[in-house]
Amino acid sequence: GGIDVVDLTGEVRAGTGGGGLSFARLTGTLRGETGGGSVRADACDGTLTLRTGGGSIEVNRSSGTLDGTTGGGSVIVREFQGPAHVRTGGGGLTIEKVQGAVDGSTGGGSISAVLPSEVSGPVKLSTGGGGITVSVPATAALDLDARTSGGGVSTDLPVTVVGKVEHGRLQGPVNGGGKTVELRSGGGGIHLKKL
Repeated sequence: GGIDVVDLTGEVRAGTGGGGLSFARLTGTLRGETGGGSVRADACDGTLTLRTGGGSIEVNRSSGTLDGTTGGGSVIVREFQGPAHVRTGGGGLTIEKVQGAVDGSTGGGSISAVLPSEVSGPVKLSTGGGGITVSVPATAALDLDARTSGGGVSTDLPVTVVGKVEHGRLQGPVNGGGKTVELRSGGGGIHLKKL
């Protein structure tokens, strides 16, 4: 069955063979594992470790550190304060306004990311086959390193290209440079959009 935990301060460990996990307004260390259900965390603060064999993972308006893994479902992280490390075997990734380092990978799904105006940590996003779309404010300063094996790379922002221009690769500083934004796709296109 499912597990629902709300309004708790302390250490939480929750596990189920297949039901969903739902957490809200927790403070402290959280470890949630399910064999196949979805996992959701809202307004949680602390060390968050979330695992599911195949369901989706969604984290909203939370802070601390995030480590999320699913065998195949989608992963959505919105408004997270702190470093976020998320992986899925095949679903899509949606990362919006994470204040901290981001490391996200999917075996084959598409990736959509919205970066804050000040990129506060390195961003690393990779997919085995889907496309990657990253939206940033026009004033964002970063070092872009985008490569795809199958699609093209396009940008709405001026990139000072270092070295020769190659199809499927774009590398150089944006607005003077800053934290590294590394984007990798095995087969899809990569697009840097202006918010």
